Amino acid sequence: MNVNRVKVLVTACFLLSASPYVQGQSVSQQIVLTAGEEPVVLLAFNENLIVEMQSNPSTGYRWDANQRSRERRCYRLTELTEIHDTAESAPPVLIGAPITQKWSVSLDPDFPCQNDVHISWTYHRPWEPSSSQDMKASLLLRTLSQ
Repeated sequence: MNVNRVKVLVTACFLLSASPYVQGQSVSQQIVLTAGEEPVVLLAFNENLIVEMQSNPSTGYRWDANQRSRERRCYRLTELTEIHDTAESAPPVLIGAPITQKWSVSLDPDFPCQNDVHISWTYHRPWEPSSSQDMKASLLLRTLSQ
C-alpha cells in the first residue's frame, strides 16, 4: 500500500447511549479527512467523537497521537481498537492489509477549553526517527457552549 494514498477517516454519527464505543455519550458527526487537511469539528460537552484511521501495522506503519503524556488537556483522547475487516466477503487478513485504528475524543468537563485546540497524528513506524516524509493528519476542535 502506498503510504501517500492512505486516507484518514474521521467518523462520527449519532448513536444510542448503548453505543459500543463510549457508553452514555452521543456521537456527533461524520467527516472524512485526508492527510494534510484540518477540518473544524464542533463538539459539545456531552458528545463523543470517534476518529477512524486506516493503517498497516503489519508493515510497521500506524497512526500515533502527537501529544505529551503529562500535558493537561481540555479534551480526552483515547485509542479504542484496531479493527480488521471481518466481513464475510472480505479476503483473509494478509501482511500489509489495512486495518482501522479508532480514537475517542471528548471534552473534559473539569478543564474547559479556552480556545480552539489542534489534535494531530503522525503516520510512521514508531521505532524510526521522525521524517519530513511522515504523513500528518489533524483536526481543529472547537467547543460548543453548554
